[in-house]
Amino acid sequence: MLIRSNGSASLLGRAAIVSSEQNGFAYAGYLIRLRCDREKLLPEFLIHILSSYDIRMQIEIPSRSSSGVNNINSDEVKALEIPYFTIKEQTEIVRRVEQLFAFADKIEARYTKAKAMLDKLPQSILAKAFRGELVAQDPNDEPASVLLERIKAEKEKLAAEKKLIRQAQGKGKKTKEY
Repeated sequence: MLIRSNGSASLLGRAAIVSSEQNGFAYAGYLIRLRCDREKLLPEFLIHILSSYDIRMQIEIPSRSSSGVNNINSDEVKALEIPYFTIKEQTEIVRRVEQLFAFADKIEARYTKAKAMLDKLPQSILAKAFRGELVAQDPNDEPASVLLERIKAEKEKLAAEKKLIRQAQGKGKKTKEY
């Protein structure tokens, strides 16, 4: 089945193989049914060749649009200049293309896993920083708990001093008598 009408020209000519289990179904009018003479053209090869740059240009450039829907007709599909290869060559091309797609899928899976790990990296760096694991620790440094207590005491001391200053300033003020 091949897409003959779509709002996107890049989807025109995209195809899928319909297996024998899917016989007897009704398909939408925006699809064209293609049948390959299997002695000359393998359906799997046709699927891949329809995705090639040269064939895509043969489909997209002459496509017409009416009210935002791009179209190609069966005569234009028949006129596509598909390169000829023997069945043996087509079989090998399909094998290699599918092998490369499998390899690409593995690379994508590795990328996805690496990206997930990378996304967690800033969190793990912060956690290590708070645990003091990013740099070698100086045994002469005071523990964090002691430092925090010292900071708290300093803060309380500053607050008390500010309070005394405000009280001293308040005593020197004269109020107006009415």
